[in-house]
This record gives sequence, C-alpha cells and structure tokens, in this order.
Amino acid sequence: MAETLHLKWPNSSRLEGVQSKDIDSVWEEVRQIITPHVIRLGTHGLADVLENLKCRDWQLWVSQTEKNIEAVCITQINVFPKMKVCRVLLVAGEHMDNWLPFEDIIAEWAEMQGCKKLVGELRKGWSRKLTNWTFGNIVAERKL
Repeated sequence: MAETLHLKWPNSSRLEGVQSKDIDSVWEEVRQIITPHVIRLGTHGLADVLENLKCRDWQLWVSQTEKNIEAVCITQINVFPKMKVCRVLLVAGEHMDNWLPFEDIIAEWAEMQGCKKLVGELRKGWSRKLTNWTFGNIVAERKL
C-alpha cells in the first residue's frame, strides 16, 4: 500500500490499510483479534503472519472505532498466468455490521492493483452476508 487509507463510514468506524512500517503500532491489538482464527486455520503461526505483513507479501486492513480496532482483514495479491487475484486470507472481529460494508472498498483497492477477482476460503455462514459473492466451489480438508 503506497499510502495509508483512512476511509470513514457513517457508523463512526473507519477502514485503514496499514502500511508495513506501521504494523508494530497496531500489532498487539491485531494479534489479540486474530489469534483464535490463526490457531483454528493452523497453516501459519502468529510470527509468520507478522513477517508476511511486514515484508508486504500480505496486506493488513483494520476497522477502527474511536476507541479500538474492531475487526481485521488480511489480504494477499496472487499473480496467476491469466489474472491477478486478491485473496482474503483472514477476517476476524466484532460488530460485523459496522465493518462489512468496507468489503466494497477493499474490492475497489484490489481492482486498482489490477486484480480481476476477490476470493476467499470462507466458512459457510458468510454466504448469508456476502450476497454479491458467488459460492460455487467448496474447500474440504482432511487432517493427516
């Protein structure tokens, strides 16, 4: 992210795209929000998440109120032979109705980066909230 984005929503929440140099200033609060989800996913540790954010392989988005961070979204730009895709790696937080509308802003940002799709491996319940998404494929896993 070339510059930090500060976008306000009428409910007093604001979306911020956090620059890699500013990750440390929000990390403790972000860590508290994402820890249960990182553990559940099991693909990365918190140190891995922090490293990928700092080296700019992943992007950190936070929804903030006047008092605190209420939600976190982590994205990654994937470049494939036929298109670029913005992958939502993790979304976690409280008061979803405050920050879910910011999804459109992240989609606009991804489009400005040359992405043709916004994709994510989401739990089934997201299909009730993300009405402008297509839920076709499923991801199944088997622990070995």
